[in-house]
Amino acid sequence: MNGRDGRSTRFGLAGHGVTGGGIARRLLAAGAELVVHDPDAAALGRAQAAGAIMAGTAGVLAGAGVVVLCGPSPHAPRAASLLSAGTSVVSVADDLDDVRELLGLDVLARRVDATLLVGAAMAPGLSGLLARSLATQVHQVDELHVATHGTAGPACARQHHDSLGRTALGWHDGRWIEPPGGSGRDLVWFPEPIGAHDCYRAAVADPLLLHRAFPGVQRITARVSATRRDRLTARLHEVTALTRDFFAPTDADATDRPDLSDQQRGIVSGWRAYPCLRSARAQEIFTRLEPDLLTRLLKAPLPDDAVVGFDRFLSGLPAGVQLFSLFEANPTLIDLLVDILTTAPKLGEYLARNAGVFDAVIGGGFFAPWPGVAALQADLDEKLRPIDDYERRLDAARIWMKEWHFRIGVHHLRGLIDAFE
Repeated sequence: MNGRDGRSTRFGLAGHGVTGGGIARRLLAAGAELVVHDPDAAALGRAQAAGAIMAGTAGVLAGAGVVVLCGPSPHAPRAASLLSAGTSVVSVADDLDDVRELLGLDVLARRVDATLLVGAAMAPGLSGLLARSLATQVHQVDELHVATHGTAGPACARQHHDSLGRTALGWHDGRWIEPPGGSGRDLVWFPEPIGAHDCYRAAVADPLLLHRAFPGVQRITARVSATRRDRLTARLHEVTALTRDFFAPTDADATDRPDLSDQQRGIVSGWRAYPCLRSARAQEIFTRLEPDLLTRLLKAPLPDDAVVGFDRFLSGLPAGVQLFSLFEANPTLIDLLVDILTTAPKLGEYLARNAGVFDAVIGGGFFAPWPGVAALQADLDEKLRPIDDYERRLDAARIWMKEWHFRIGVHHLRGLIDAFE
């Protein structure tokens, strides 16, 4: 069945565990047509018994109008595939790297006129709704601190546990901080019968999304409850992930990489130690990206300068998942970056601090003729007109300014405009 806009009114559900099962019950109770996919045959059987349609493969979900992703992370690759087919997506992901990558799909969602809803679980999700509700009851919000206790199903419990062994994220007086997971003990009193529990910083996505909703807040933190055993075993899991390849190396990287000089190999060998490659998800994407990236760097007129420039760019990049995903989906952006790094190093340093401006390149019209002052003013007015909140208007204006600063630099670099323009 299709709605008035021609899109399917069928719902899709990926994952029929504790969270997915609850969503399925509510959709079916509301009379919705629901298609469910889950690799667990028993879970599919429960969904069918409740009245849902079984999907043998995940690809069947692309025929739905809206798909809710309820399985374990990562959600971003499946979300990208569904959005490309014009299907709207709701994600309950709480993995920090996964949420970063999902936010990077905003340009794709806008391009296909689909909706991407990120942070639709308890935390992030309900935590944001509570923050918004409480914010309306006070004159000013200076700090937001989230603490959660308990999990849903086994996949949620694993994510909760793993987050304690990874790098956390917080907003502190105008800048992002990355304290170690399992640090920052705080005794939190939850409503009875839960009571008091020690809570610690963890790699959860609440600060990332809360900062977008409350850009004027000075400090944002997120903690999860944990025991000493949780903190210890989470760290052991992280050690295993970091050292597995060292003790059991594979030859895949060596065979896929182009031939490098001794100097280039020495530079490349240090990349994994940079902050942007601290997470397992960032390393996974970069490993797939690295052979093509090195090939393009070595094709530059001055390959040594290109490798050194990229090393400088990478060392200044605070996080890599979103940008590496963008490069993987749009390889031509790598060529643009190489061009910038070898001819305008200062612009490359600016990119490391403001990597989000790359979105403007794939948004269409990036290399269009220079619009002039009047058109720029009209464009900014159009961006700000639908935004009522003053802080959000300032945030949007800053993003617009950074994108145009980048565009000016690239146009000047390519000879499309001169200094007078």
